[in-house]
Amino acid sequence: MAPAPGPAPVSQVDYKGCFSKVYAFGGSYTDTGNAYLMGGFQSFIGKIFSMNPFGSTKKLPGHRQCNGRLVIDYLCDALSMPPLSPYKDSSSNFSNGANFAIAGSTALSSDFFSRFNIGSPGSLMWKSNPESFQTQIDWFHKFVAEKECMGKDEAACKAELENVLFWIGEIGGDDYSRLSGSSAATKQVTEQAVGHVYDLLKVSCDILPFMSKA
Repeated sequence: MAPAPGPAPVSQVDYKGCFSKVYAFGGSYTDTGNAYLMGGFQSFIGKIFSMNPFGSTKKLPGHRQCNGRLVIDYLCDALSMPPLSPYKDSSSNFSNGANFAIAGSTALSSDFFSRFNIGSPGSLMWKSNPESFQTQIDWFHKFVAEKECMGKDEAACKAELENVLFWIGEIGGDDYSRLSGSSAATKQVTEQAVGHVYDLLKVSCDILPFMSKA
């Protein structure tokens, strides 16, 4: 008896049309320009981005922290979508989704780092007060209310978002990188950061309460 055929190689799987849009969240591995557009970098880093937008070797729009594609770019390629525009790019029409990721963002709140006087590592790249992942959640709620679901009832809004892919990238790495030389206990930060990541993932999974009523 011949063995059952295995799954098709990934390279042969056609993902085109699987999703209508992508909403991306995370840090520097996902951000396509939000941190730059918000002025989140030290001034000399901002000038480098202005002169040589990262991603330029592939002529990608936005400002990445590499000179080529990010994983989110490969994902969009697989879905036959153009690269995701950063949420802070007001000139984009966001027809294929939006990127809410912020390079350097933390799981813990900005208030936590201010309380312990924790700045960025050596203040070489980031400005001292980080944006938290909660900012991305708030952006998403605003985006849905003002763009995706404006003028639509609950059923129409739900239908608009049913075929959307949510990409949750790396979260929390920048919390640990900011500990060097601080007065905060590593264990305390670790426990709180993990707790916040857990809570944020729960919020992300249930980000539209009415979706759970289906």
